[in-house]
Amino acid sequence: MKKRLTFLGMSVIILGGILLSCTPTIEGDLRMLVENTFEAAYSPRWSMDGSKLYFIQIDIPESASNPREPDTPGEIWAIDVSTLEQTLICEDTFAALDIFREEDICLPTPYIGDDWIRTVEIETWTIVDSIEVEEIYGYPRFSMESSQVIYYVYRGKGWDSTYVYKADLEDDTTELILVAGQGISVTPGPGDTLFAVGDTVYNIKNGDRIPLDIDPASDAAVEWNPVNPSELVVCEERTDKEIFLFNLETGKRSRIKSIPDQAAWVHNPVFSPDGTMIAFEAAKGGDSFYDYSIWVLEFVSEK
Repeated sequence: MKKRLTFLGMSVIILGGILLSCTPTIEGDLRMLVENTFEAAYSPRWSMDGSKLYFIQIDIPESASNPREPDTPGEIWAIDVSTLEQTLICEDTFAALDIFREEDICLPTPYIGDDWIRTVEIETWTIVDSIEVEEIYGYPRFSMESSQVIYYVYRGKGWDSTYVYKADLEDDTTELILVAGQGISVTPGPGDTLFAVGDTVYNIKNGDRIPLDIDPASDAAVEWNPVNPSELVVCEERTDKEIFLFNLETGKRSRIKSIPDQAAWVHNPVFSPDGTMIAFEAAKGGDSFYDYSIWVLEFVSEK
């Protein structure tokens, strides 16, 4: 490699007509991990022990007249959160990646709609398993419970419905598990029971639907807190700079205050394994609107 300096048994009951209310803003200490000088760094994912962040990075020639387009494939890198040492993991290019933290197994996707799902041991880049699926849209995601289970979506005609599929790598099977409303992607939750799609969290066990109070047509990034199954971090694309926490039990949202002043747009927030930090990507705006850097926010106040 090249170097560079238990799901808690939970059933959420939603009362009809609940009004989402705001709680005090949450403070945090902010620092940049990966700068975007002629490079775009995006899609951050934490390692199993929280010591590293994996991310996708593309080089932008100094002579380039335009910034990168969204989802431009790039190499996979890792950065040590303490030393800031960067390591090239794979020279092949990918548009997105997911990590199953308990095993540091990677789910790299070369482009939107790739019909092959492959899992890889990220440090050795050894293929672990693969499965071919049909009618995939967007990027697949790991189950929170097993690296052998992958979820992906297919959007119905007119995009009024989103079909969530489960791919079982061990059995080499796929299964439709949920027909949801409008949505662009799926975020699997605790226990393979809760799934965030569009503006709603769906409980496929009891049929509950939990509104997130966001635009279903926006490309919202939603991630679960690994130490608190009732809490999600949400970043809605069309709100530009707002990241907030959403509590499934109370229906309350808390705005995260510490966002880079120079950022025109932020996206893809993800909790660290211990739930004390959030990593996300940010763009400066202007001519570098799509030139992302990676930031980490460490909470300094009670959530």
